[in-house]
Amino acid sequence: MNILILPLTLATLGLFKFLAHAITIYVVDLALPQFEVVGFDFAGYSTQYFEIPAINFGPGIMSYIAFSVVLSLVVTAIHWVAK
Repeated sequence: MNILILPLTLATLGLFKFLAHAITIYVVDLALPQFEVVGFDFAGYSTQYFEIPAINFGPGIMSYIAFSVVLSLVVTAIHWVAK
């Protein structure tokens, strides 16, 4: 799939990766009955210096995009640690 979206990824400077991951998660959701995205719930995070508010998405495209952002962050962290 990465080869197929390479021109769009280069043209959008990597911003299309989130959408490509969301489409992949959606296709997996359609293909496998054991896998289901029913929503995205983030309880929030707060420290003395900054705060990330709670985010709740019901079933729909925004939950797929939120999961794709989390997936991208995890993959980036793994690549960073592996170097």
